Parts: sequence; structure tokens; C-alpha cells
Amino acid sequence: MIDVQTESLIALQRVPDVLPRRRAGRKTHPSTVWRWVNRGCRGVILESLFVGGIRMTSEEALQRFIEAITFARDGQPERPPIRTAAQKRRLHERAEKSLAEGGI
Repeated sequence: MIDVQTESLIALQRVPDVLPRRRAGRKTHPSTVWRWVNRGCRGVILESLFVGGIRMTSEEALQRFIEAITFARDGQPERPPIRTAAQKRRLHERAEKSLAEGGI
């Protein structure tokens, strides 16, 4: 799920500008991005939401999507757990607290 407070939102029409270029230097076609949102790829759907009437996703959701389809393509039985930005922040805060208590 996209966390609008911590993730970097981008409009779906801008997603091709963020992704690496494909063969012959071409961008991913915008209809491909819409297909990822509506039907998915290899059973994985790109997370999106509406903000002010504009369909958006996030850079972090793109990362999760790309990782998930890579695992699905490679036939790996399970993908590693995906941590949300909030979970990562809490883990970081706990590690800093632990280090501070240890005198490091």
C-alpha cells in the first residue's frame, strides 16, 4: 500500500520518464504502465491511487513492483518481505536508540 506521507508520488504519465530506457533507447510506453495498474504483469499489479483526480503511483511502489515481477519471472517460490517506508524508519530509529544506549 502506498503511504502518501512518506513515499514519493508520481503521476502515471511520468512513470516512463523515471524508468530506465528500453531497447534502442525507447521509453516504456504509457499504455504499458496503465496495463500494469489495471491487469498487472506476471500476477503482480502496480499499486496506484487517485490524488486530485490524477492516477498516481510512487517510486517505492515501482520498486516493489519491479522486484515482485523479477522474482515471479525467475521462478523463485517466495519473494523477500517488503518493508514499507514507515517500517524502515522504525527499524532505523530502533537501531539508533540501541547504539546510543550501548555508548557507541
